[in-house]
Amino acid sequence: MDARMILSIDRKMTAQQAEEVVDLAVKHRQNTNDGANFVVGVDLCANPTKGGISQFTASFKRAKAYGLRITVHFAEVPQSATYAELETLLSWQPDCSGHVIQAPPKYAEIIKERKLGPELCLSCNVLVKLTTGGFTTHHFRECRKTDCPIALSVSV
Repeated sequence: MDARMILSIDRKMTAQQAEEVVDLAVKHRQNTNDGANFVVGVDLCANPTKGGISQFTASFKRAKAYGLRITVHFAEVPQSATYAELETLLSWQPDCSGHVIQAPPKYAEIIKERKLGPELCLSCNVLVKLTTGGFTTHHFRECRKTDCPIALSVSV
């Protein structure tokens, strides 16, 4: 089995803590000449109502400059779907997106154009009531009609 890792920056972290995560990611990033290094990216995660994300811009841009992939969890709830937050996140040139339940139509189009394949956790979204209408109205129905890669996950 070939395993790779994405290190996470929690929204409630400080900018210094985010830099430490990127330092670790850079130190252990995937290197085709050295099988021991296995970090392939950095993720923004955790409670979408906590912390200001603009403080992490330098960290994510530095990670990107070192060739690490960027994934961002956003628009999970209306508070994290503001235009300011979405513009900041998109400025990091992410490779993947997580959840994107509440993305306004303009940003949903950008996600499709950039092929920022969403990671969708249907059970989490429905059980925690981040979506309305249950599984039958989950936005996976729309995502699967695009040519964006989709990662489906399940939580129990």
